[in-house]
Parts: sequence; C-alpha cells; structure tokens
Amino acid sequence: MNDDLITRFRWHAADDPARPAVVEVGRSTTTASYDDLDVAARALAGWLRSQAAVGDRVLLVQPSPIGFAKAFLGCLYAGCVPVPAPLPGLSDHHLALTTGIALDAGPRLVLTDTAHLDLVADWLVQDGLEDLALFATDLVDLSTTEPIDPVSRSSAAALLYTSTPTSLTGHLLTHAELAADIDRLDAAVDFAAHGTVGGWLLTDHGPSLIGLLAGPLSVGASTVLMSPTGFFRQPLRWLQLIDDYDVRLTMAPAFGYDVCVRRIPAADLQAVDLSRLRTALIGPDPVPAATIAAVADRFAPCGLDPRALTPAYGHGVRVITVSPPGDRTAGPLVVAADQKALERNLVQPGADGVPLVGCGPVAGTGLRIVDPVEGLALGDDLVGEIELADGSRTGELGAVHEGQLYPTGRLTDRLVIDRRSLYADEVERAVNALDPRFAGLSGCVFGIDVLQEQVVVLQEVRPGIALSELEALAAVVREGLRDRLRVRVANVVFLRPGQIRRSAERVQRTLMRDLFCSDALGPLLETLGRRTAQTYRIARSAETAGRP
Repeated sequence: MNDDLITRFRWHAADDPARPAVVEVGRSTTTASYDDLDVAARALAGWLRSQAAVGDRVLLVQPSPIGFAKAFLGCLYAGCVPVPAPLPGLSDHHLALTTGIALDAGPRLVLTDTAHLDLVADWLVQDGLEDLALFATDLVDLSTTEPIDPVSRSSAAALLYTSTPTSLTGHLLTHAELAADIDRLDAAVDFAAHGTVGGWLLTDHGPSLIGLLAGPLSVGASTVLMSPTGFFRQPLRWLQLIDDYDVRLTMAPAFGYDVCVRRIPAADLQAVDLSRLRTALIGPDPVPAATIAAVADRFAPCGLDPRALTPAYGHGVRVITVSPPGDRTAGPLVVAADQKALERNLVQPGADGVPLVGCGPVAGTGLRIVDPVEGLALGDDLVGEIELADGSRTGELGAVHEGQLYPTGRLTDRLVIDRRSLYADEVERAVNALDPRFAGLSGCVFGIDVLQEQVVVLQEVRPGIALSELEALAAVVREGLRDRLRVRVANVVFLRPGQIRRSAERVQRTLMRDLFCSDALGPLLETLGRRTAQTYRIARSAETAGRP
C-alpha cells in the first residue's frame, strides 16, 4: 500500500463503523468502535488546532489503551507529532525516561487523562518542567470538529524513543516510514487473517505500538488491550485475555514471556486455554533459546502449539525480520551451534552445541553481517555485527545461516578471552547452573581491561551464608567455569538479592561494571585477582596479592 495510517483507518471507520476497534480490559471492560475512535480523534484534533501548530510535538502520557488510541490518532489528524512516554512514577527508570523524553523532544504540550492528572502535574513540577502546558483529554472542550486534511507522506508522523542505561535516542518517523513499518510486519503475520489481536500495550515501545495498535487499525482488525501496569501486577491476566477474547495474535518482548513463566503458578493455568492462539510474537530483542523452551514447556498443558511461538528481530523502534510460522513444521528454528566454532565466530551445527534462535529470513530486508572493526561484509555462517539497510550499525552480533538471521549477542557483551569469543549471558547461565543456591537469583558477567581482558563474575546469593561457605562457593565458580567453558576467572563477587540492576528484566551490565570499577557495590564477598585489585582496589590490593 502507498497510503498512510490515517487514510487506512478512516476508510475502515467509514466501511464498518460499528466494528470494535479497541477493547480495553482492566477492572472493567470498555469497547471503542472504529466510529468511536474516529469521532473522538476528530474532536481532539479540532481542540489541538487551537493549542498547537502543525508539526508541533505533543507528549502523550496516556496509560489507558483507548485513551492513548484517541490521543495518538487525534494528534495525527491535527498534523501534530505524538511523542509517547511511559507514566512517570512507576519506577525510577520510568521517571528518568519520561523526563529525558520530555527534555529531548521539546513538546508544545502534554496530554494525559483525569485519573493521572495529579501524578503527571507533580512530575512536571518535580523535574522543573512546569512551563509545559498540561491537559487531561477527558476534560477539554471537544465540541469543535474540523475537516481532516490529507497528510504528506514525507511529513513527521511520530517521535518514538529507545533507551539504554546510558543513552536515549529519538526516532522521528514520517507517515511513509510508519506505513512501511506496518506493512513489513503485516506481510510477515497478516493481521487481518488473525481477526483479533491482543496483549498488553507498551505505548512508548515502537514494535508494541505498531504490532498491537497501529497495525490492526490499519487493516480493520480488532485489538484487545490491557495496560502494562495491569500485566505486571497480574501476568495471568494476559493469558486470560487471550483465552476470553479468542485472541489469535499476540506479541511482547521476551522478558514478558519470562515473567509469565516465573510468576504464574501452575495451578492458575488449569483454567486457561491457549489452543486457539496462532501467533505469539517474541521480540524484537534477540530471543534466548531458553525462553522459547521454557514457554513451550510451561504452557503446553494450556494447549499452546509450539509453532505459534514466533521469534522476531528488530532494532530501535522497528521489527525487521520475523520467523514465518507457516514455514515451520515444529517450533521455532533453533540451531545447536558448535561451541568451539562459535568461539571462532563461526556458526556450525554441532551436537550439544550452543542453541541459537532463528529470527526470520534476511532476504529483502537489506540486513548485512559486517566485520565490527573494518565494516566489510561477511559471508554466510560468519558472526559479525548486524548492519541495517541504511548502513547504520546495531551494536548487535549475529550470523546468516541457511538464509535465516541468528543473533548471537550484543557487541558490548562479547568477551574475547585468549582469542576466543564468549558471550556474557552464556557465562551467566553457566554460573547459575553451578550450585543450587544460585537458583532464582541474578548474575552478571562482564570484562575489564587489565593488561588483557579479565572476566568479572557478580552473583547474587541469599544472606545467612557463612564467610567460609562463600569462599568455597567462589572456588566452585572458578573451577566450574574452567571445566565447562575453559575460562580462567579470578574475580568472583557475591552480592545480596536485588543488588544486580535490571531494566525490563535485562541485566544492566554497563552500570554494574561501572559500580564494580568504582568500588560501589558493597559486596558480601569479593575475591579478586592481583592485577584487578591493584588497578581497582589499591587500598585493599595487599589482601589479594597472592592471586594471579
């Protein structure tokens, strides 16, 4: 298609106005038809034109799926640029992220709803943003509606943000780019064929916004949504939503599936039927094979077909490759990569190898695998940095094997030890399996530059373990990694539960490395190699002088 989201949505609103567009599931259930959304968006657009000019940015702090849909479409109708942001105050991470987005985007005004007006107002004052005009969309005068002008496909449609622990990046999408992103995902999953889409809507997460809201609305499908807050409070509600509303297509980042596996008791699953779910997109971050296996195993009694599990790969705000469900006769494509070959940056199948998950064909995507240093294209089966069609580098490593993209890890998480490439998460899993006292607790592995790269292992343990036992556990870690991965580790640090920082269930390795290097961890036990101690613990280096 060559038209834009607004043109497509308004066509469906005229063709089948009573069709449910968004069903919001929470403490109560609310349904907005295509006509309801169109009327509300036109009214909001009329009001917005009295407050902002075409091209002005509008910060949307709207956790309600229907409220967000009305505000997002209203901005597009008015020619304004919606800037979705998470609700501040859910956590320190969300507070800092929302403030960072507001400072970088430079919005003309902020839109929320009555239920969250006081919270958002307090945040604006607290972070010195009180000059921004704040409105609750359910309180403003929506009596004026104006004709909706055709949009230019080259004009800005939305400003979406991605973040890491150390950076915030804005992605300004034109109407043409937004439509292309919708079409790319639609070509892979076929929204209309599924009929009903559903899940928990991360409004500030590009793939979630496109896959659960913009995509379905562009093809005339219905989408059943809950808020992220509702999901994290009670993950079971996501699965109940799928069952109760006959949802055939859902999607979430990998950590969402991990949350379900960890937090939903088996007894609560007995009344859940997932047999009608045809596609469960997982991504767009690289998907661990352990997540695929755990989800398939845990929800098999609910009737979940493993073929429904559909890994995807994306970067920034886009989903780029999707493993087509129709091309698989079993579950997702998983290659057991020979460990020694992978250490030489080569993907070769081997018995008892490292499981890598296929995330879809690269043909037609423009993706390339390049040497991280030289930037030269690499051939099939060679591990290098994933480069996008526009030539931008992702900082993520992977290989193309038999036409499929197999991500292997992040460039910053690769450890080069004695000319061997290992990945931090691989070492973390190995550590976690060494002793039952590590079960259910977080670990973090990273490299530090001390003449040559040295590995540091941080592992949470429960309090109450005697110092002598901790010292014995440190020896277990060192010997276990030497035997299992042929890695010599002199630096083992034990922390209390919760000390290893996570964001969206992902270990913040850069932050933990910084805390370690600045001696700010407050460990239960820290055993360091001599060179590490001399570099980072000058005052205490004499205590570890005997270690290499």
